[in-house]
Amino acid sequence: MRLCLWLPCLIAIPLHAETIEAPARVTQVTIFPSGAAVVRHVALTLPAGTHQLLIASLPKDTDPGALRVVASDGVALGAVTLTHDRKPALRDMDDPAVKAAKDDVKRLEKALRTKQADVTAIRARADAAGEQLTFLRSLGRVGDTTPADLKALVALVGEQALAAHQAALAATVEADTADRALAPDREALDKARQTLAVLTDGSAEGDVLALAVNAKAAGPATVDITTFTAEAQWFPVYDLFLTRQTGLGLTIDRGVAIVQTSGEDWRGVDLTLSTARPDGQSAASTPSPDLRQIISKEELDRPTTGNDGFGYMAGEPVMEPAPHEAKAAGPVLAYQGATVTYHYPTPVDLRSAAEALRLPLDRLAIKPDLRALAVPLHEETAYIEAEFTNDSGQILLPGPAMLYHDGALAGQGQLPLIAAGAKAKVGFGALDGLRLTRAEPDRSQGQEGILTSSNRLDETAVITVENLTGEDWPVRVIDRVPYSEQEKLAVSYTATPPETAHDEDGKRGILRWDFTLKAGAKQEITLQDSLGWPDGQVLQ
Repeated sequence: MRLCLWLPCLIAIPLHAETIEAPARVTQVTIFPSGAAVVRHVALTLPAGTHQLLIASLPKDTDPGALRVVASDGVALGAVTLTHDRKPALRDMDDPAVKAAKDDVKRLEKALRTKQADVTAIRARADAAGEQLTFLRSLGRVGDTTPADLKALVALVGEQALAAHQAALAATVEADTADRALAPDREALDKARQTLAVLTDGSAEGDVLALAVNAKAAGPATVDITTFTAEAQWFPVYDLFLTRQTGLGLTIDRGVAIVQTSGEDWRGVDLTLSTARPDGQSAASTPSPDLRQIISKEELDRPTTGNDGFGYMAGEPVMEPAPHEAKAAGPVLAYQGATVTYHYPTPVDLRSAAEALRLPLDRLAIKPDLRALAVPLHEETAYIEAEFTNDSGQILLPGPAMLYHDGALAGQGQLPLIAAGAKAKVGFGALDGLRLTRAEPDRSQGQEGILTSSNRLDETAVITVENLTGEDWPVRVIDRVPYSEQEKLAVSYTATPPETAHDEDGKRGILRWDFTLKAGAKQEITLQDSLGWPDGQVLQ
């Protein structure tokens, strides 16, 4: 039977229990879009009976409410204490890899010190030769000396000075050579220190967990401790490859980027990525009552100057405050209760506060529909647009995407959430060979007749799409005409040729034309609209 304990509070440790210190190693990590569940594994041999397990190196200020402890079969869990302050004294419980790294650093430091002492001895010989040379030079500065004695002294000083100079030079060269020979030793020591720094991430400064356990029989046992940290996140990243020269196709390479700043390195962990949001909203919001009131025109027109002495302006209607409406903690992806998880097949190293780690997921091959999208109201060139259906059977989560067209980088964008079976559109850069113009040759405003009470605005726009490429292109043109939601503002329009669809994507007044434009050809679209409104009104 496996026992699972959630800690709503801190419970005292039995005083009579035998104390056993056990190291814990991070073995599994489940990362969410915000936060991560971290599993620490303890493996040890327990004697039969009741014991206290002291497990150090939990994250500092671990939340007891998010702590979960699971023991192996045959081990019953009792009282649990999570200690932030006044921690028990623990013996040195270095991981074997950490101990080996420390020993390696000590060995290399000792070897380097010995060799550096030899270099220092060689340099001392050079210094002694230099001092001898300085002394010999001082002997030449004598006052009362016969010419014969001076000649002999000069010869002696010259001979000895040359020997001292040569000795100093030889010792300096020997010391420099010996010092350069230490480069591999210094490099090895630096690498050993780096290895030790990676293995020791400061987690020993965290909290201590004390567990009261009872083993039915002596033998091996395990305890898994799960904690939650908010200092981790993952998000999907994509590379989209559109090909035309070798056949129309769209390949989507999916990957994930992971960042964690928990303060400890997770080395060789079993990694799972989950779309669940344990720190987000878990239930639907409740709408608040919608209180409406009416007042008379006399009350509405009553002057609002002055104060009634209670903080309200005279004549101001006093309304009950609306109940507070609960708001979502943030955007929640619409999975309709389904959680998607990705389990990475090989162990992963995740360093704290390091650069984002990118891991590949898989590759999807999709057949797209390709067109040139033209919006002459805003641009002078069309853009390549690929429309496709997500037939992978999986949800494509939102994330940044790098876009490639026939092997060349075409840009970057943001892929939206694409449900399984849903359609999506992605742009792949400008198509400079499709030129767009939008001219307004006719725009007139004035009275409609001599004795009329209405105003009128007539507009004409001429759109030209010219194909300067050497191939035919399916083209989609998007433009607009005015629309009205007021009965007294009359709007009408004509399009030549007629539009393929109107109110595109549910947007009022947005028109769409679909056609194939052959190489070297032009297509003109003429839009005419008229607006009429009563006299005394202003068009906005």
